[in-house]
Amino acid sequence: MKKTQLIIAVIVSLCFASCVTDENSPGLEYMPDMYRSPAIEAYVDYGFDEFKPGMTSDSAKVMRLKQSVRIPVEGTIPFRGGDQLAYNAPYPYPNTEAGYEGAGVGFKSPLPTSPESTAAGQVLFEKFCIQCHGEKGGGDGSITQKSGGKYPVVPSYESRKGLAEGKMFHTITYGKGLMGSHAYILNQKERWQVIQYVKVLMGDGPEVLVEDTVDEDIASK
Repeated sequence: MKKTQLIIAVIVSLCFASCVTDENSPGLEYMPDMYRSPAIEAYVDYGFDEFKPGMTSDSAKVMRLKQSVRIPVEGTIPFRGGDQLAYNAPYPYPNTEAGYEGAGVGFKSPLPTSPESTAAGQVLFEKFCIQCHGEKGGGDGSITQKSGGKYPVVPSYESRKGLAEGKMFHTITYGKGLMGSHAYILNQKERWQVIQYVKVLMGDGPEVLVEDTVDEDIASK
């Protein structure tokens, strides 16, 4: 008799437990995290605990109030000490004709001229620029030659001799004419390295042309 009553009680309890008012509720779930991962949104603080052994209730409260993900303040830049700081500042000139002209007047390279940086610029030039501008900057790259006249003639660097380095940086950053932006593949230091090598091809830089074969490890310096 007692066994029958116990069974009836369990069945009644299960019936009541299965009744929910929210039609969207899945009801009671047994260890749902084992088969359905909880949805976690980026940049939302869920107050995660570190669950360190011996953690007191007070320290757990501190952890719950600690922000787990932080959005950088608008306009901030990653701090990298030493000479790298000069290559992480936001570019101050807009993608306009006035910005292009302004860069030519007020924007100068922070990169000291040296055979090492010029060699690094050559490595980058031969990776990303030679296809259009040509090996010596004559505007006779492989893409230009194989276009069959579909693309306008790429001007030679010799015809651009004396061009302000700030304007060159602006062009690499935003693109100009048919040339697209290269900011996504060249960081600021690499852009200045390329410009240093381009100035040599223009005849505006020191005669520190490197050999045709350059150790690509130099580009990382």
